[in-house]
Order: sequence, then C-alpha cells, then structure tokens
Amino acid sequence: MHCDGPKLSNNLIKILQTNTRCKPQNTYNYKYMTLKNITKKTLLSTNLKEARSTTDKILGLLRKSNPRSLMFKTRFGIHTFLLKSAIDVLILDSQNKVVSVKSLKPNRIFIYNPMHSLVIELPTGTIQKSKTQKGDKLTFK
Repeated sequence: MHCDGPKLSNNLIKILQTNTRCKPQNTYNYKYMTLKNITKKTLLSTNLKEARSTTDKILGLLRKSNPRSLMFKTRFGIHTFLLKSAIDVLILDSQNKVVSVKSLKPNRIFIYNPMHSLVIELPTGTIQKSKTQKGDKLTFK
C-alpha cells in the first residue's frame, strides 16, 4: 500500500506514514558505502551496497536495482550463473584483509575457505585498476 493519492494535508500524511501498513515510498532508499584499499591508498568503489535481503543475496548483480558493487556475507561460495559479463571478487577475513582475489567469468562457481564469510563483487577490471592483492587491508564507510 502506498501513501500517494489525492492531495492530502501534511498532518494526514504524517499519520498515514506512522501506520506500519503504509510506509513512505522512500523507505527503501539505500546509502551506498565507499570501498578503499588502505594498503595501496586506492579507491575501489563509491557505490558499494551491503546485500541484506534474501532477494539481494540470491539475485545479487542480476537485480537491476542493485549497483555493480555488492558486499554480502555467505559461507557457501558464489556463482555467476546468468550474468552476461565477468566480475571481480574479493574474499575478506574478519580484519577486512583480502584473503582471495578472483576474476570470475559468467556461469562459474567459486568456492572458498568457509571460515571467511565476507564477499565483495565488483565490476571487472576493478582489482587490476586499484592494484588490490592478497594481504591488502580494505575499509568501507
């Protein structure tokens, strides 16, 4: 249910928006993070999104509303089924150090050590441009 319709007074709109069944349309706006390699002092992404919803985790980069840079937690590996182009993948440890770097072509599966759960998917070529390698420390804000 959306809160738009005929012209309503501001007070009525505020009352409707506090109703849990009637949320303002911008409730799902997402603030993107900046991803930096602090070891190399390079920028990897200015539109990194943490995939929190089940839909974002399942569809990932296939979902048109998602940016081309995604971060999510998983211990099951990742895949590029149905993607039309390659992606760069970084696996981070609990200290945000890169433990694996991979360029993944479409229709591939990538399984990594399950003790690491933070995955970052980036547009192809990002790792090479930023000179990111195993052991580098990353930060996101």
